This record gives sequence, structure tokens and C-alpha cells, in this order.
Amino acid sequence: MAENYLRRLDISITRLNPPEINLDGVRRIIPFFIIVIGLIFLVINLRMYREISAEQVGIKVNYLSGNQEIITQPGIKFHLPIVQEIFILDKTPNKFVMEGAYDLGANRVQKLTVRAMDGSNFWFDSLEIQYRILPAEAGHVLNESGPGDEFKQFWIRSLARSVLRDEFGRFSVAEVTDPTKYGVAIEAAQRRLEEMLQPHGLKLVQLICPKPKFDAAYEKAIEQRKVANQEVERLKAQREKLTNARNTELASVNREKEVAKQELTGDLESARLAAEQAQIKGEKTADAYQIERINAAAAVLREAEIQAKGFNVKYRNEIDGLRKEIGAYATDGRGIVWREYARKIAEMKIDVVPYQQDPAPDRLEIEGVFDRLNQSAGGAK
Repeated sequence: MAENYLRRLDISITRLNPPEINLDGVRRIIPFFIIVIGLIFLVINLRMYREISAEQVGIKVNYLSGNQEIITQPGIKFHLPIVQEIFILDKTPNKFVMEGAYDLGANRVQKLTVRAMDGSNFWFDSLEIQYRILPAEAGHVLNESGPGDEFKQFWIRSLARSVLRDEFGRFSVAEVTDPTKYGVAIEAAQRRLEEMLQPHGLKLVQLICPKPKFDAAYEKAIEQRKVANQEVERLKAQREKLTNARNTELASVNREKEVAKQELTGDLESARLAAEQAQIKGEKTADAYQIERINAAAAVLREAEIQAKGFNVKYRNEIDGLRKEIGAYATDGRGIVWREYARKIAEMKIDVVPYQQDPAPDRLEIEGVFDRLNQSAGGAK
């Protein structure tokens, strides 16, 4: 037990003893550390690097070749001292403000005062122009304006006031208060500033222009006119409302008329169809009646023709008989007459009344018999 304890204690003491240092290795590493520390010292003191943020754009200029490299990626960028140099420009939007009575800096100058076309003056309390550099034209901005914020000192300050005065000065005071003319002036000024800033590597972002200000008397007149215009607009709205109500009422009346017209048209159409059906039915009835009458007339005509043919035969036979009788009368007329007399007498009923009731009469007289026979015979003698 005691031996084991002493053995473990010896091992623990051995571990606590520091290792032996290799002096030859340390001598070899020391020059390397000296060189690294010297380079770090040179980089820090000679500024061989520049840190570019996301809101900046860098331009690496080579003084030997004259070339320029545009750096848009943020990070730490190195360069060779004396031979190369990195310039940094701000690419975020800048605000150029025109307000107040004095200039307070490159981007804050006194308010804009404009002389109108009719000779009156008006001004803007606070007018703001937002602009920025074009990253692709950063080299041109550096060459033309210089490093840092030098580009903020020249172009926008020298161009903005003259352009705005020109465009707003084209109108009279009364016209400037008109939103249409006011908008035309702003658009024209913005377009001209864009065209004039672009050759210098700058871009106009936005032109924020408030309403113009006038003298107190004119402001009062403008306010009165504004109230009058509001009243006019209210009357226009009321007129439009009344017009819409009238149009709605007219539309409702027209719809009702159209519905009534459609109903009347439907009734008339139904009546017309009924009349056409009645006409067709009447025509069919008339045609049927006509056909019936034509058939009846044809039947009567056929019957009359048959009767006429029968009468023709009958009367022809009678004529033939009369002709024969006439011929017989011509040859034996008296005998025929007496035969006819005899036939008529045979057909006659003779009542004989004696003058006296004589059971044995000596003589019989007949009177008027031959006269009746003559009448029956047609007066033949």
C-alpha cells in the first residue's frame, strides 16, 4: 500500500515538472516573429489598407500606370504605398436643403426665393433635393471634384438654385398656385437637374418641393380663393350628385317604360299570333267550305248533266213521236182524230140523266160532249 502510494506520488511530481526548452528552435523562430511584427508595423503606419463599408465606393489609383479600379464590394482592401492609393467616396443619398436665411454648410443653404413672371416674389420655406453619386462613375467624380466630400461643394449647389428659379419663374404668382402649373414646373426642374448632374457622375434621386409662400395680403387672398374654390367644388359635387340622382331616376323610368314596352310588345305579339292562327284557321275553314261547295256544285252539275242528258233523250223521243204523229196526221188525219176522240171518250166518265123517267126511251141526246173532246184534243176537228 505504502509503495503504491509513493509510486503514484512520484508520477504526479514528474508531471508537474516543466519540460525542457529547445533553445535552437526558439532562435530560429525569433527572426520570423520580428519580420511579421515589422510588416504589421509598416502596414499600420504607412496605411497600406483601407476599409470600405457597404455605403461607400472605393477608387484604387495606380500612379505609375494611371489606371483606376472601382471597388464596390465592402471589406478591407490593400494597396502599395507611394505607388497606389485608395480613395473612398460616399455613395449614399445626400440631402441638399434650401431653408433659412443663411448658409450653414455645403448641403444646407439659404431658402429659395423666386421672382415670378409678373414681377412678384414668392419663396419656399424648406426645399429638399436628394442626390447621390453613380458608383460606376466614381473615378470621374474623383477626377473632376476631388476626394472625400468635395463633390458636394460644387455641382448641386451651383445648379439647383438657378434651375429652380428658371422653371418656377416662367409662371405668374396666380399660375404657381395652380397645382397643374406647379407640377409642370417641378417636373421640368427635375428633368433639367437630372440632365445637368449626369455628366458629373451624379444622379438626382428626388426633388421634394413644398407649396410656395407669399406676402401676408396675398396669402389671405389665396386662402379666400381656396375657400371659394372649395365652395365651387362642393357645388360641383352637389350638382354631380343631383345629376347622378336624375340619371338614376331617368334610368329607372326608362327601365319601367322598357318593361311596359316589352309587355305591350309581348301582348301585341301574342295578339298577332292569335290573329294569324285565327286567319289560318279561317282560311282553312274557308278552303274546306270552298272545296265542299265546289264538290257539291260539281255533284249538282253532274246530276244536272245526267238529268239534261235524260231530258234530251226523253224529249228527243217525244219529238220523234210527235214527228211520227204529225206524219200520221198528214196521211190519215181524220182517222187519227177520231181514234184520239175515242181514246179520250174511253177515259171519260159520262153521267147520263134522262129528261123523263121513261123505262123504254125512244131517243138518247148527248150535249156538250164533243166540245169537251175538242178542248181535250187541243182543238182538233
